[in-house]
Amino acid sequence: MLQDSMWKLKKLKLSYNLIQGIAPNMFSGFSKNIDFLYLDHCLIREIDAQIWNEFFYMEELDLSFNLIDKVTNNNNITNIKDRPIENSLRLDHNLFTSLGPALRYHRMWNFSMAHNLIAHLGPEDIQGERRVRHLDLQGNVITQVERLTFARVRGQLLSLDLSRNRIKSRQGCLQSLTRLETLNLSHNRIENPRGLKWGAAHNTKQCPATDKINNPTCINCGQTGHLAAWRGCPKFPKPRIPLPLKILLILAISTPSAKSPLTSHTPTSFQRQHPSNSSDNPS
Repeated sequence: MLQDSMWKLKKLKLSYNLIQGIAPNMFSGFSKNIDFLYLDHCLIREIDAQIWNEFFYMEELDLSFNLIDKVTNNNNITNIKDRPIENSLRLDHNLFTSLGPALRYHRMWNFSMAHNLIAHLGPEDIQGERRVRHLDLQGNVITQVERLTFARVRGQLLSLDLSRNRIKSRQGCLQSLTRLETLNLSHNRIENPRGLKWGAAHNTKQCPATDKINNPTCINCGQTGHLAAWRGCPKFPKPRIPLPLKILLILAISTPSAKSPLTSHTPTSFQRQHPSNSSDNPS
């Protein structure tokens, strides 16, 4: 179908066909020239890991809306260099149950495996990938994300979409993503948004802990309407006064106040006194 004379071919669209598989040498001789390959909305059931080598310089490979559920010959791929361009791989709307087989070797910049059947995410899913910047996993059935899942891409991942899943708790899996700019956790089953923890350098004005609480409950006395920091609480801790100071306070209260030497000698009225002069006295 493809002729050798098509050496200027950059974009190839094979969407909405009856293609059921991709052989390793299916696009031999054209893979380095083609920048965009669209195989979406076909009947592809599996892909061979060897195609990652063929599409080394491709900018976008679209395999969405197929029936793919596995990647074969993964063990035959041992070393793939980073691609010099920003590549995109679309595997959304397929039948994958795990992220690892597709993401492990391809070294793509933008990766989408949205609307599959993935239920669990762990460190093994991103074991060999260190180049992905934008990861789209929305619309799966993810219920658990392990703590170290994104540890290998913590310095590269810029956007992460986990919306429309079944996540109840993040298990601290996002703490290491220091460069993350966009995070989508909408349409999940997260019940306690106040449990979101921010780092030491976060903006305190946006901290959930500063939200006003209506009718709070005191953790000291158990009454409602005030916090434990309220000084009027019956069980608010009273300051302890050192014993010597306490004795002095008791003596000061029980003993009547004595006049101060300064106040006793202070004149009640000020009169101007003239120096005595013998010449002024009558003789």
